[in-house]
Amino acid sequence: MNRHFKVLLTIYSIFICTIGIAQEDKNYRETPLTDMEIKKLFPAEVLQQIGVEFPIFRVYPFEDKDGKQYLILTEKVTKGNIQDENSLKRSIKAFNVSFEVDKTVKVRWTITDYIDKERETSIWFWSRYLRLKDLDNDGFVDPIVVYGTKSIYGDHFEEGRVKILIYHLGKKIVIRHQNSEMDDARHTQVDKSFYALPLSIKKKVYDIIDLLEDNGHALFLSEVKEQIKNSLKTQKNTTSSFDKGETIDEFLQRAKKAASSNAELQKTINFPLRVRGINDKSAVFEDKFYSFAEIKDNVMLYEGTFKAGLLSAVRIYRGDCQLFNDKNCFVIKSTEIGLTEVVLLKKGKRYIIVGIEILTA
Repeated sequence: MNRHFKVLLTIYSIFICTIGIAQEDKNYRETPLTDMEIKKLFPAEVLQQIGVEFPIFRVYPFEDKDGKQYLILTEKVTKGNIQDENSLKRSIKAFNVSFEVDKTVKVRWTITDYIDKERETSIWFWSRYLRLKDLDNDGFVDPIVVYGTKSIYGDHFEEGRVKILIYHLGKKIVIRHQNSEMDDARHTQVDKSFYALPLSIKKKVYDIIDLLEDNGHALFLSEVKEQIKNSLKTQKNTTSSFDKGETIDEFLQRAKKAASSNAELQKTINFPLRVRGINDKSAVFEDKFYSFAEIKDNVMLYEGTFKAGLLSAVRIYRGDCQLFNDKNCFVIKSTEIGLTEVVLLKKGKRYIIVGIEILTA
């Protein structure tokens, strides 16, 4: 009877442990597409458009205010199976992509890296640390991608490199780490912009660093961890040191609210307002509007750009301007009219619009 009880107890213990591990995986691991889903969404011609050259390791879907997106992880294998972390891989490349309304594929950003042939044997994505969540509750996913290398020196990960890449509102922030058994050979480079990230994102990165150490994949100097940890305690001071008034995201939220009131909308505009567009000969033209009354008289500018565009705006980011070459040109993405270029100037602590793109037929 005692023997049967022990057997049952052992089986029960194994069952509980298995369930615990499965739950842990479900809680912190992202779910990739199946091979069948990958082949259906990304046939050979689409992969060619994207620029995929290496075999696909994983594809992860995610969705936010920018719509449905995919993170494609690819690796160039020199020996072994791509799914086996003990295989040898020479290069890696990742693609963040989305499908446009016309079904064409858009590459938003990429990651490329490769081994140092003189001192490394393999490089690969460490998917167990991948995070594709909206960590700061702004409606946009904040991808965290981790990968590393194996060195020809030492065992396992003792002398390899580790990179942690964080993408926040289209900007890349990187933590570069060199493992080593010797303190003076172990070093970490943290991008300065990391410390300006929202507290919730920094906390998640700190948790990942702890996991890397717990799993024997990295060993950070205590000074580096302490510096990151201190930034979690002094978030208010850190934020104020970077506070130079309204951010572009805060401007967008203010402009969205102002779009429903003519009185408030006028306050966001500098006159004369530069307005650019594309004419029927595909050439860029520029007009100037000297009053809000003139703006209201132009249906495309008033009802299209300012009303429909701002009210349905979901994102603002720097760059990709084709009509304006001003250094303070931004792109506003809206659900109603698509992309609109806008030139901003900071007066005091608030941004105002000094140039904007007009809808053309």
